Amino acid sequence: MNNNAWFKKENPLLSLHSMGGGAAGTLMQGAAAKTYVDEVFSSYTDLGTGFARTIVNNIDLADKGGLVWQKWRNGSASSNENNTSHILADTVRGTSKYLKANASDGEFSVSAVGSFNSNGYATGGNLTSTDNSSDQYVGWTFAKQEGFFDIVTYTGDSNTNQTISHSLGSIPGCIIIKSTSNTDQWTVYHRGAGQDKYLYLNETDA
Repeated sequence: MNNNAWFKKENPLLSLHSMGGGAAGTLMQGAAAKTYVDEVFSSYTDLGTGFARTIVNNIDLADKGGLVWQKWRNGSASSNENNTSHILADTVRGTSKYLKANASDGEFSVSAVGSFNSNGYATGGNLTSTDNSSDQYVGWTFAKQEGFFDIVTYTGDSNTNQTISHSLGSIPGCIIIKSTSNTDQWTVYHRGAGQDKYLYLNETDA
């Protein structure tokens, strides 16, 4: 099943200007340099098997690197949090680490993704929140791409004006920060709110 096929090669990355601050450099040149949405992003639904399974969504995580965001679709807020959590794993921290987007916990040392592949990824095979037999799941996959998406790890230095480098080649439109070593909120900047405001991804606060 390829959930991306319906819009195959219809939306060049240039149309993502509003998401990442605008593509720059080679992306603004001739047709040969165009990158399309379905090459760097996928939304994919499937059923769990109770074991690790391979998700083929045609996103090259092996070469580009990126993020896999998985969610169990059968669960409700009253269910066990370990089942209903949003599970995030990325190529920077590797297959043995994941974070919960709906919680303030630091990173967990369990494989939520078994491998990052050239055409998608494999699930870890050991979490109810990603692999329970016959349950419904959705996975959102983001590949690293100039003008679209990047992942950066850094160590804080208690400096209010600490500079963090990235490879977007443009001004970020949205920045999400999470401490992996401590319990702390997911802090979100969005240019629509401005530099003097922030949101918490995992909370209901204004």
